[in-house]
Amino acid sequence: IRIAFITISESSPGEDLSEQIKILETASDEGSVLAETALGFCYENGKGIKQNKALAVSFYRKAAQRGNEAAYNSLLRMYDEIRPKDEKFQIYSE
Repeated sequence: IRIAFITISESSPGEDLSEQIKILETASDEGSVLAETALGFCYENGKGIKQNKALAVSFYRKAAQRGNEAAYNSLLRMYDEIRPKDEKFQIYSE
């Protein structure tokens, strides 16, 4: 799972990543919280699959509910991106 994700995150635009995506999807179906977080990243950024923010949120939420801090922070960041820029509306802190 980690190797598939590193391959995806370091890929060039247009590179065929279907095998790595399949690895992540299979692992996610088998219950891997790391794979859910990685798929959230892929859907959020359009890496290896068509960009779909709604699916990214869904995968991040599943992983965050199971305790994955990276997924939780990614979810908060995505929500902050659509909130008004006024500081009182922001919830993500680095």
